[in-house]
Amino acid sequence: MNRVSLILFICLLSTLITRAQHPVIIGSSKYAIDYSKHPGYIILRDGKKLQGIFEYAEMEFPGYNFKFYASEKGPLISRIKFTQINSITLAGADTTVINSDSTYFFNLQNNNRLYRKLTTGDIEIFDNFFNVSQESGLVRDEDLIVMRKGKMTSVHSRKELIQLLESYGVVLQPGDRMTVRAIIKMINANPG
Repeated sequence: MNRVSLILFICLLSTLITRAQHPVIIGSSKYAIDYSKHPGYIILRDGKKLQGIFEYAEMEFPGYNFKFYASEKGPLISRIKFTQINSITLAGADTTVINSDSTYFFNLQNNNRLYRKLTTGDIEIFDNFFNVSQESGLVRDEDLIVMRKGKMTSVHSRKELIQLLESYGVVLQPGDRMTVRAIIKMINANPG
């Protein structure tokens, strides 16, 4: 009888999982997405500004989106698709990387990707890691966006980033040993 109960339980569980409204994604990446709620504001592409509590809801269908709440414990007001977003400012920041008490995200390519602003000044560097303050010190080493004088350049590795910054006249440590995080900290210390 126990064997039959176990089989029925497994069947019931698999049915519930397959009929779930939202997929469950389990990952082991060190770049875990921050799914916690954060106060802040979003500026939409149409210029409208929404202020409240926001929660990242990347893999919820029909598209990538943010959940918008009026308060921390309040009901869900709406979902905002990434393609509608111009910029997001959320309270809290990884201060081991960013020199700010807030984290800024931009939809730089008008698609389903948000880029976290890592530096300020003449050279702005963005990564596509949605992290406010959950994981200290993590910066994506690939798929960076660098902006300088209105020109946007995609960079796909640390080596490419170093080459681009050197072409801008940025002096880096000799020996090509700087991590992307160290480069970010150096640029933030000397924003130019």
